[in-house]
Amino acid sequence: MKKETIVFIDYCGSCDGEGKAIGHSPKVLMEYADLLKDHYKLEAILPLCVHESVKEGTFDRITNLPYQIVEEGNRGLLKRLVDKYKLFRNIGVANRYSEQKICWYYRTDFFLFLYYFFHRKPKDKTLICLLYQQKFAKGLLGKALNLIFKRGLSKFDAVIYTQKNMKIPHPKVFYMPDYYYDAKYEPYRKMPKDDKVVCLGTMNPYKELEKLVDVFNANGMKLEIAGRFLDQQRYLDLQNRAKDNVIVENVVLSEDDYYKKLAGAKYSILPYDMKVYEGRTSGVLLESIFVGTIPIAPKRLLEENEVRGIGYETLDEINAIWLKSGKSRFPNTRYIFLNKEQLKTKIYDFL
Repeated sequence: MKKETIVFIDYCGSCDGEGKAIGHSPKVLMEYADLLKDHYKLEAILPLCVHESVKEGTFDRITNLPYQIVEEGNRGLLKRLVDKYKLFRNIGVANRYSEQKICWYYRTDFFLFLYYFFHRKPKDKTLICLLYQQKFAKGLLGKALNLIFKRGLSKFDAVIYTQKNMKIPHPKVFYMPDYYYDAKYEPYRKMPKDDKVVCLGTMNPYKELEKLVDVFNANGMKLEIAGRFLDQQRYLDLQNRAKDNVIVENVVLSEDDYYKKLAGAKYSILPYDMKVYEGRTSGVLLESIFVGTIPIAPKRLLEENEVRGIGYETLDEINAIWLKSGKSRFPNTRYIFLNKEQLKTKIYDFL
């Protein structure tokens, strides 16, 4: 017999200019639903773009929020301020819409904790949030933001975090990776691998793509960049910048095409700007491990996530690193953390 109902909340709803969801929110939501469906009734409160990306029949009820955040095109100050207003409105509306006791904010950012810094926790609800980042700035500004974060976090009854080394200032915490290993990855692990590097996912401003293209232009190795570009001019500029060994595609890949492209390469590269990504997790990093592809990433990212791969301090190092590295030196074993069945047991006990 199923227990009470859990309602999943994404108040952000990142989408492109055509209103299609971008990022990992739909996939993460479906994985969490699959973990809990046997023991809980499931509902969701989502922006329309995420709702439209969810498999029909997964939830007993889905309620739409009024706003979603268009990540494409204009990123001026006024647009950013309006977007923050939309986030606040969505959080407030989600609180009013939710009739269930257990509310799980599975997609979060600093503004959720800023909201609860100023607002009381609803008395009749159990609030859970997922954390995949807790470093927002440095210096005096960082101290102020951290104070707001801790105060907002204290309004939650439980915290789920995605990076093992996170130190969460909360009495009830549970570690759960971004993604868990499942049998669906097995066919992709068996695919033959080309001697090339792929860079996949949403092409946001925080990926150092220009420098990446320059490095591979110089070393002559095969590089494929494929994903949704939020800045169309950047996509065109990168195409013009790339030499014959570098392919740049502006494309929304289906899940199957995404995994085939990732699994069909010997290496995947994550050219993150660590000024922004410090203390964060990466879904592509885990997926690379799942399908048997060796990740190339900033050393700090690999260390923070306890994942083996080819690490670099700057992208310029890749030429030298490549000559000294090989598959035998960087074994890419199956993800060593929690698989689906292990995670099911642990999260039921936690909730």
